[in-house]
Amino acid sequence: MDWTSDTVNLESPGRCRLFELPAELRVVIFTFALTSDKTVVTYHLDDYQRDSLEEAIQPPLTAVSRQVRCETLPIWYGCNRFVFHTQTPKVDETRQWLSANAIRLAMLKQVSFWVRRFANVPGVPPAYGALGINLDRDAEGLWKVSDAYDWVTVMRRPRDLNIEAKGIIDHAKRAIDKQCRGVIDTRSTWNDILHFMPYLYYMRQQEQNS
Repeated sequence: MDWTSDTVNLESPGRCRLFELPAELRVVIFTFALTSDKTVVTYHLDDYQRDSLEEAIQPPLTAVSRQVRCETLPIWYGCNRFVFHTQTPKVDETRQWLSANAIRLAMLKQVSFWVRRFANVPGVPPAYGALGINLDRDAEGLWKVSDAYDWVTVMRRPRDLNIEAKGIIDHAKRAIDKQCRGVIDTRSTWNDILHFMPYLYYMRQQEQNS
């Protein structure tokens, strides 16, 4: 399955009343049309997952015409939060998505890394569930790790999850600041972050044991 669609309708539609509207109003219309009410993920889904999840494939609206594509792609990439999975095999599909969308990664404004609790790292006991570590681009264009997180499972939240999540988020903030100081617009930088995200629990455990 292709993650992008560069096939654009080049036929002239004649008069289009949509483009007679002010640009600001078109932005409102396109934002309403392109904002998903589901979680947008960068890996392929099975049928039973599609009730609440949606694959991050450019919507058909973005291929209507060159002008529509020019106006809608930045909105679609900017108004949705894209989930990057950090565990094999889904992380491999996330890397493929990053490669297919490399020239448009600068349009992203909201990303969530799904990090398995106690990922498969030597010395770390297994556990269930995953944390959604959220990154948002600020007004200056720099990425910041949010203090808010998501509990990514239908199972009951662990009793001390807030304390646990704060420690993981603090590690993520320090690691990303050291890695790129908030500048994340290239595929290679996103891939670097994908590489160390699964080790956040291991880093926290080492800190607790030191």
